[in-house]
Amino acid sequence: DLIFRRFIASQMVKAKALKQILEVTVLDAKKEYSGYVDILDPGFTLVYRPFTLMKKLKVGEYDVVDVEYKRIVSIPLYSQADIVQLMKEKEIGRPSTYAKIIRTLFERHYVLSSKRGKLIPTKLGISVYEFLKENYRDFISEERTRIVERIMDEIADGKINYQKALLEFYEEIRMVDEGQL
Repeated sequence: DLIFRRFIASQMVKAKALKQILEVTVLDAKKEYSGYVDILDPGFTLVYRPFTLMKKLKVGEYDVVDVEYKRIVSIPLYSQADIVQLMKEKEIGRPSTYAKIIRTLFERHYVLSSKRGKLIPTKLGISVYEFLKENYRDFISEERTRIVERIMDEIADGKINYQKALLEFYEEIRMVDEGQL
């Protein structure tokens, strides 16, 4: 139905609408908002209206009745495909582990999926990340992950003895556990 209505609307005459621009000033901050307040000539809006009408306001000053604070994330949210692409670019994980890593994030409730398919970190996920970053920064860095994966590749290729690599990992982890690193 939506596709049909949009197609029909594309064949109709343009609509004419009255647009209102609001300038909101609070202390030293100014912000402009705009929206349509009236349809002068309906045109294509008879079958498809890509906007909603807002209430028309009279020119003047208004008292602030209610203030709502919203935190806007400056870091863009990623989809599962975006995460896989980043992992490929940063050489983290393997094609066989990408899906497993993302599945684990969901299973442990570290992320949720938005309606638009973006991954949103949960409070638990953020807390776990902060804890690991504060206490094990060197072990969870991208560079450390690349080094460990390179060593695993060398073990698989027979270039490094796996027992020697495990012993080195064990000693490093033991030193961290004892607070020496």
